[in-house]
Amino acid sequence: MILLSTVITSMEKELWAFFSTEAHPDMYRYINSAVNYIYNRRDWQWNRTIYSFSYLSANTEQTLPFFATKIFRAKYNSALIDVLNNEEWFLADDHTNAIGVFWDKFIATATGTYQILYAKPAPSVQSWDTYIDLPDFYIDALQAIAIHYAYKDIKDYSSASALIWQANAILDNVTERTVDTYPRKVTRLWSNHSF
Repeated sequence: MILLSTVITSMEKELWAFFSTEAHPDMYRYINSAVNYIYNRRDWQWNRTIYSFSYLSANTEQTLPFFATKIFRAKYNSALIDVLNNEEWFLADDHTNAIGVFWDKFIATATGTYQILYAKPAPSVQSWDTYIDLPDFYIDALQAIAIHYAYKDIKDYSSASALIWQANAILDNVTERTVDTYPRKVTRLWSNHSF
């Protein structure tokens, strides 16, 4: 969890004159855009969550408490099942081993307990003293991306592109650390230097 006030302090230091005049109302927009950028950059493991619920009325749409932008897996009574979108549900002849999820609507042919593994949508920042639902090691990337959007607003494109490049490098480095946890095997060069 990242405390928003630390991000704001960093932005104030980088954008001191701009922050004090015209950008202050847009700080939420910059930070929310940066959070969205990170959430949508890839399918992060930390962003996956499970929603379990009981489905009581077969072939009836039930509203989910979230918008399902990305669903990874689904289970029905502990067995894996297929997840179909609106068009696939409409075209399929057999729905026995599948569920339909259309944004925040859920439909199935059998009642019972369902579990959905999905990507959480990016949270919206509304207050200065809140925490942002991101792992702590993303703070540098979050600050760089937020400042990047501020620089784009004042048309300082060279600074903006340098910061987005830096943020992408940070995010790619984090991805390597979280995906490739074993050290790479590097072959050593032969070290016998005889002349």
